[in-house]
Amino acid sequence: MARPLPPQPKLNGNGGNSLPQQQQQQQTYQSQMLPLASAPQGGRNQNQNNQPQQIQGQGQSQGQLSNTGTGAGTGTNNPGMTQPQASMSMPKPKSNPKRTAQHHQLKDRKNTDTNNDNSNSTTMQMPSPRRHQNVKANIVSSSDTDGELVAAATSIKKSRRSPPAVEIPISINQQLYMPSSISSFIDLDGDIDVDQDHLGLMDGLSSELKPDEQMTEAERALNNRKRNREHARNTRARKKAYLESLKSTLDELCRERDSLYSERAGAASLLLEVQKTRTDVLLSFFALRSSYEKKRQLWSSILDENVNCVMPVTPYRSFPASEVQISKCQRTIMGVDSMIADAASMHVLLHSLVDRSRFPNGKVEFRYTLVAEEAVVSGNQMMARWSMSTTNAIKLGGKKEVKKMGMLCAKFNSAHKTVSIELMFDVMAFMLQLKQSVGAIAFTIIPNTVQTCTGSFGKTPMVLTLADRPYTNVQVNEGWENT
Repeated sequence: MARPLPPQPKLNGNGGNSLPQQQQQQQTYQSQMLPLASAPQGGRNQNQNNQPQQIQGQGQSQGQLSNTGTGAGTGTNNPGMTQPQASMSMPKPKSNPKRTAQHHQLKDRKNTDTNNDNSNSTTMQMPSPRRHQNVKANIVSSSDTDGELVAAATSIKKSRRSPPAVEIPISINQQLYMPSSISSFIDLDGDIDVDQDHLGLMDGLSSELKPDEQMTEAERALNNRKRNREHARNTRARKKAYLESLKSTLDELCRERDSLYSERAGAASLLLEVQKTRTDVLLSFFALRSSYEKKRQLWSSILDENVNCVMPVTPYRSFPASEVQISKCQRTIMGVDSMIADAASMHVLLHSLVDRSRFPNGKVEFRYTLVAEEAVVSGNQMMARWSMSTTNAIKLGGKKEVKKMGMLCAKFNSAHKTVSIELMFDVMAFMLQLKQSVGAIAFTIIPNTVQTCTGSFGKTPMVLTLADRPYTNVQVNEGWENT
């Protein structure tokens, strides 16, 4: 709101002021002090908004300050210094009471307006750090009536030494929320007290983001303890997982070991059972061979229908000529019936050892022995040593008991029946034993065929009979006829 201007004093005829000289000096002092009172508001705003103008006017203001710093200027306001007197003396005019009262009324109105303007302002000025003020900064030139040059010079000096103060407009019903880092940047001297209740969350978040250099010893120790606890927790978790893995691996290995042991034990027990069964089959074969058993059913229970038996050529007893393989010097007996016939030929040989003059119905008995303890089993094959010996040859008129030893190799099928068997023994050693048991000087050759029996076989009488009782004579030779 515009205020009415005060009435101007009337000039005298010489062009001077009609007021006394003391009142003129007092008005000059007040006109110079009013801009200084409002300089923190208007001067600083102009310093922030019109920075180039302040820098441009810096030389003029400094020049004015240098001229007025000596005290030669008039109307300066320097604290701690005496008020300068007028340079020229004039006669004191008489005081006018009416004009003096009007002047005091104008002064009171200006002071009231200045206080109202300061009370209505909502601008909060953040103070700058306190330091020693320069005396020259308060010297005002007589031409700087509004304080602009002083404010510009002061702002330039402050910008060189410290960061400028920041003005934050705050309304009456508005609350200010700022982090502690921002408040510390603005409030350099600690005049502003920020509400810590509103900044608790911000400080909690900022403490998590503090670098290690900005932490205190307590915070650094706390972080180290947290980190150590986390590492220990992770180590325990890894250790537990590793132990669980080791336990599972150990359990799996134990199961594999147990299964392997059970398989091996089962295989060993199965092998023992198979070996025992096959040993019993071989013992049954030798028992049928020594007992002169003719029942085919018993032979078929232990022998396969296509069984074959390989043995050396036996010239001391009869056998079919078709069984002889001259290239290999061995006999091959094919089938169950041929095995029964070979067993009968063996019995006829041994019965010839009996002295018929003394024991006409005597029978020589023999038996087989299988050394199963030293048997070798591999798959479906079995190898073992065997022996055969007579038991009553001496009792029936023989000179000594005969015996032979050899090896066998038998093959079995899944039903544990003998598929093939090979008997190996010393033929010549057995023939010598036969000669010694009979007491003959020469070897007795047994004819294997009818042609051998009926031909010229020396003068030895021979009779061809059937193998079954009553041993019917079939044919005789020339030596039998001449006797």
